[in-house]
Amino acid sequence: MPISTDTTPPNTTPNATTADGNTYTSGKWINQNVTLTLTASDEGGSGVDKIFYNADASTIYQEYTAPVSVTSAGTSTVSFYTTDKVGNQGEAKTFTVMIDKSATKVASTVPKANATGVA
Repeated sequence: MPISTDTTPPNTTPNATTADGNTYTSGKWINQNVTLTLTASDEGGSGVDKIFYNADASTIYQEYTAPVSVTSAGTSTVSFYTTDKVGNQGEAKTFTVMIDKSATKVASTVPKANATGVA
């Protein structure tokens, strides 16, 4: 029986939702928190081992065990990759969340009435 060797790296897919349950697209401004869920697949056959991630340019990756909540205003980048059971490492990818929770400011100008009371 031939021995099959898995040389195919696994793939990681991000899925993000906003606090109100809508889909969030990487790199778009939003005014609410975002939850990032990572899933992995391994077409090579050995199976997914672990998913790793880091947030905001940290050099330390940690094992992904639960969705990542992004709540800070500004731009946050989450990097991630997956390994399979024979040690293949999938492509490192990034997902960018941009949150602006500041209140919208609206300026209005009311014309002043002239001497006859007409604006």
